[in-house]
Amino acid sequence: MRLSAVGIFAVAPLAALLACGDNPPPATADSGTTDVGGYVFAGSDPVQPLAGIFVRLGGTQAVTDANGFFTIPAAPSSYDLLVEDVPARAFTSFVGLTRRDPHLQIASSLPPDVWSAHVTVTSALASPGQRVVLVATDPTQGAALMSATPDGKGGATVAWAGPYSFTADMNALVFQTDAMGSPVKYVGFGWQSVSLANGQDAVSSIELSPPVTGNLAISTTLPQGYGVPTLSATVDFGTGGTPEELAIWSGVPASGVLVPLIPGLRMSFQGTSIHGADISVAFSGPLPLDTSAGTATLAFPSAAKLSSPADGAVGVEVSTSFAWQTSTVARFTAKPARPNSPSYSVVTAARSCSLPDTSLLGAPLPGAASYVWQVETFPGAPSTDSYADPAFVPTVNSSALTGSRTFVTR
Repeated sequence: MRLSAVGIFAVAPLAALLACGDNPPPATADSGTTDVGGYVFAGSDPVQPLAGIFVRLGGTQAVTDANGFFTIPAAPSSYDLLVEDVPARAFTSFVGLTRRDPHLQIASSLPPDVWSAHVTVTSALASPGQRVVLVATDPTQGAALMSATPDGKGGATVAWAGPYSFTADMNALVFQTDAMGSPVKYVGFGWQSVSLANGQDAVSSIELSPPVTGNLAISTTLPQGYGVPTLSATVDFGTGGTPEELAIWSGVPASGVLVPLIPGLRMSFQGTSIHGADISVAFSGPLPLDTSAGTATLAFPSAAKLSSPADGAVGVEVSTSFAWQTSTVARFTAKPARPNSPSYSVVTAARSCSLPDTSLLGAPLPGAASYVWQVETFPGAPSTDSYADPAFVPTVNSSALTGSRTFVTR
């Protein structure tokens, strides 16, 4: 179980470690330092605050509270943070931060507590050649909605994190598809409030009416050598809602996409393109579709070029330098081949890094251990500060991931 209380306390100096709040914290008595009030989270839809995560700056350590927040007093103007997820034995270093409100996304080892209820929508039944998309929203934003999974019979199982019960808005969109699954005609749209409680069934009879439609153009740019992208589209109804998949295309629809123009409706696109072992992912949206369709623009970034060490390197230590070529912030990851060994991540605007030396934390780099390492780059984040900006969520921004290399520790 994660710790839930906030803790700030001194620890033994961590010189061997890698150099690496919503409101601005107050200045301290030392004019050269100010407090850092940050936030640690996982995921994106929804964002999951993480409690009981250790955050270290030099010899000072904090523990995130039940809402994922932490405070480190008297931080210098430029600093590095080491974030430790104890259950996962995962360490993430953020190098070269200056902002006082860093939002730090890490991989989560523990899922949130999730409730679910089944909703039968009696009026939104699909005929042959039609699809029904059900989107659940929480107008009070008290629940973090996770998904609305269709049951194939006109209903859906709604999953959420938060209160045991709440009132949701169920939105139903019925449309006709072509042979490839693309929307060619929107038969009806409607919504109705419904009370949901964990483990219980609910019934909703939504009055449907045909929506006004428009044509949304899709524009893409691909780096040289990258293949034809696969595109997917999701729809949602803003804050407190769950994005649900509308369609998937192999290639870019030349004639655009037919979309419903519904107040509050937003559409997002994600594309994936491959070049050898490198993967490029582009995002566009969320685009509001209440008055016009507009254009979805997807710019696919190039992956970094790995420099050293060579694939299959042996004798790797914490002093070994991992290097690559890129012009944006990068997230280096090293994952172990065997369970229970520590994993490492480093977020940096530099073009190289070393493995964090976590031996003083009781997790030394294991000997003769096999690892896989990769580098993911983010064109929307030129610095570690921009990567940790509250408005930037790495998992819903364009990125490029290199193919993997392996190494064996000494």
